[in-house]
Amino acid sequence: MKLATVIALTAKSYAALLQLAPKNGVAGGRTYDAVIGTCAEQGKASTVLTFNAGDFTALGKKFSVVTPGIV
Repeated sequence: MKLATVIALTAKSYAALLQLAPKNGVAGGRTYDAVIGTCAEQGKASTVLTFNAGDFTALGKKFSVVTPGIV
């Protein structure tokens, strides 16, 4: 089994994300999705596993989005 790596945004990364959020149509609870998506990108994740696929697909990030139980 492969060990997981914890990815956290730096203060500078958070600031950049929050400044760009309104321009990218990200507000409210979707901000958390943007943080998760940015961490996934920084960690070079190929896939995000979530029950809220639409929230992550709409971010336009470079990873695939998979919902458990849906093939």
